Amino acid sequence: MVSFVGKEMNIRLEAAKWLEENEWCQGAYVNGKGARCLVGALGVFTEDAKLLSQVIRELDSELGIPPFDATDTITKWNDEPSRTKEEVIAALRNNQ
Repeated sequence: MVSFVGKEMNIRLEAAKWLEENEWCQGAYVNGKGARCLVGALGVFTEDAKLLSQVIRELDSELGIPPFDATDTITKWNDEPSRTKEEVIAALRNNQ
């Protein structure tokens, strides 16, 4: 099995930086103004579906989201009405 640990964190840090410098959104991966949600920001830095899935599973685990739970996902976490851009960036940096 290939280890993505270094790549995973790099993608997370790049996505956090992207969100710091650009707009964040809820309810869409990318909105009409070019703002991105957490998953949308991650997608800027990899087209490798397996790697993206691994990064998302890692975030799910850190945030206490059950693996492969269709009712409780990282997207739903991002879209919670009380969620802030700062919380998303902190989660990507693993210091929420």
